[in-house]
Amino acid sequence: YDPTTSASAREIICDLCQSWEFEGDTTLSVKLRPTIHWQETNPGLGRDLAAADVAFSINRLSDPQMANSHLVNTVAQARSIGDDTVEIVLTLPDAEIFDKLADARAAIVAPETVNLNGDLTQGPTIGTGPWVLESFERNGMSFRANERYYIPELPLLNGINVSIIEDEQTRTTALRTGQLDLIQPDLSDLIAATERFDELRWTRSHDPAAGIEVAFNTTRNYVTNQFFREAVLYTWDPNALINDLHNGQSFISAGLPLYNPEWLLPAPEIDALFNDRTKVLSLLDGVNLPTGIMINIRVGQFGDEYIATALSLADAINQLGAVASVEAVSTRIFGEEIWNQGDYDIYVGAPPPLTSATSALFAIHHSGGPWNTTGYSTAELDSLIELQAVEIDPIARGELMLEIQREIFRGAHIFRPAASVSHWLWWSHLRNVAPTTYRSDSTWLSRLWLADRVRGG
Repeated sequence: YDPTTSASAREIICDLCQSWEFEGDTTLSVKLRPTIHWQETNPGLGRDLAAADVAFSINRLSDPQMANSHLVNTVAQARSIGDDTVEIVLTLPDAEIFDKLADARAAIVAPETVNLNGDLTQGPTIGTGPWVLESFERNGMSFRANERYYIPELPLLNGINVSIIEDEQTRTTALRTGQLDLIQPDLSDLIAATERFDELRWTRSHDPAAGIEVAFNTTRNYVTNQFFREAVLYTWDPNALINDLHNGQSFISAGLPLYNPEWLLPAPEIDALFNDRTKVLSLLDGVNLPTGIMINIRVGQFGDEYIATALSLADAINQLGAVASVEAVSTRIFGEEIWNQGDYDIYVGAPPPLTSATSALFAIHHSGGPWNTTGYSTAELDSLIELQAVEIDPIARGELMLEIQREIFRGAHIFRPAASVSHWLWWSHLRNVAPTTYRSDSTWLSRLWLADRVRGG
């Protein structure tokens, strides 16, 4: 089932930057565009953005009491040099500093708005972006176009109304009856709607870090045996499960949050690691598996698809002559006993909440990682993780990421048999729909336009 278009983020763009350069490995100098203005809303008052605003925002975010301080955990200090230059001093080289600063949670704020109430929990919401917040209520929000946005022709629409509708069927009904132009539907609703209405279009966006995770504890039971783990993978067919449970709208990944799809290991290379009975026989040739191997699969109750995945995996293990049992546990127990304590032979569940590739690699895959509950590590993998963390060149870093994923799969210990795919559905009169939601990016909305109601037309 193929979409009208396919959308993925491929690069990070700095709206506020005219230019930037590294002075050595740990000092980033950013020159701001001269055409950036705070929105015409009190207390923003439409004044020009100043370097002091950017330095204030980064230093404020670095306070350990701030919920998203991890985004700037390598920043020692940000300081303004004149009105148009910001100098960001790092504690160590950080290949992801642009990635982190591009995160929507690292928004630049005006000091006046923070000082008004002491924080931003009660507003006001004032920015420099393409949209000005008009209203925010429990069931939705509305925005009007920022007439002073630094790109004069954007946004293309006069405004956007966002409705918060939790029930997926109600959401789809609102689209079908013309109350909404664009939604994120459930896949079954999407299929039913597109089969009925020729005027509907759809796309999908991939998140290799989210979805269903499988992990093998390489320190327990017969799961310590590398040949056994590989044999399980060669016996199992996650792609068949993807077709049955997700209508083919998912994919296998190493589970790293990578914004550039060119950094993802190609699907044929990953598929070659699964569902190959010839390789099973080759692996086990001359290896006498002990009789009565007992493997316990603990599965978190995150949804029916998690239970189905655990049962399918158990069937593959049983085909090898072992005896696999499936134990469903609550999400609370899953967090406490599996994520935190590593109490499992094999688990099926949701991945930990990590949004950065470097943080995921050091936390889960490095030998010193606090969440490395699989117990698997190699000197080669540690070295690759450390190298990518300081590699600023995107081409070289992409090559390191590809090799890291190969090394992860060589360990046959942790992966996503069904990574997440988000779907978008809209009427054909809405044009230029290309969602790129990595790190909550929403700038793509500024390029939407209506075929019969183009702004200014």
